[in-house]
Amino acid sequence: LLDPCVVTGFPLAFALDLLLTPLYYGLDHFNAENVKVRRKWIQGVEIDGTRMVYPYVEVAAHLQHAPGAVVALVAALCIQASPSRVACTVGPCSYLAFYLTQTIACRVATGAWVYPVLEDVQRAAGLVGVGAFILVVCAVGAVLAWVGKALVDARLAL
Repeated sequence: LLDPCVVTGFPLAFALDLLLTPLYYGLDHFNAENVKVRRKWIQGVEIDGTRMVYPYVEVAAHLQHAPGAVVALVAALCIQASPSRVACTVGPCSYLAFYLTQTIACRVATGAWVYPVLEDVQRAAGLVGVGAFILVVCAVGAVLAWVGKALVDARLAL
């Protein structure tokens, strides 16, 4: 029962894992605003009258984002069947469209982007630039799903 679900979900998981590491380190980790926020948490913040210090914020950020690409490649080596073409298209495209729509909804509701890089893109290129940026991320995710399928197909053909 679990095997078909794993095979169907593989293209999405592969794409998200491969997107996670380079997008985080390329666009988020070194973003000046995020560096300030992490530094603030490390130095301590006041929450409900209590000073809270989080010395492992940097370590946690790396543990959450660094393994993504490795996990994707290990999964490609372990999966026992080839995902369908539908799984490579519908799953990743639907998820990315949903997730990025939620990101836009959060911006509309709160006035702030979830990811500071989107603030930078909007300052530089306006909302059209943000839309183009989001479309590129979706396109790369869709392509990576097919790359995952190709890796699995090549390994299974050996």
